[in-house]
Amino acid sequence: MDERIEQFLRRGQERDCIELSELDELIAALSLSDEEADQVHQAIAERGIPLRDDCGRDGVEETTYTNGELAGVTTDT
Repeated sequence: MDERIEQFLRRGQERDCIELSELDELIAALSLSDEEADQVHQAIAERGIPLRDDCGRDGVEETTYTNGELAGVTTDT
């Protein structure tokens, strides 16, 4: 595996998190194929590194909604 990917994975292990946006940037920067990107995802899973939308937002309440609220916001009027 490419040394830049290994460094990325080590940094994720140290932080105990990899942000999806960082992963997307790495895949684009290295012009990885779908197969290569899948291998990176597999390496993340094998190392048990959490993959999250935003690692820096610890303690934020989970967003909730009710079907009525959603329907009211998404219904064309």
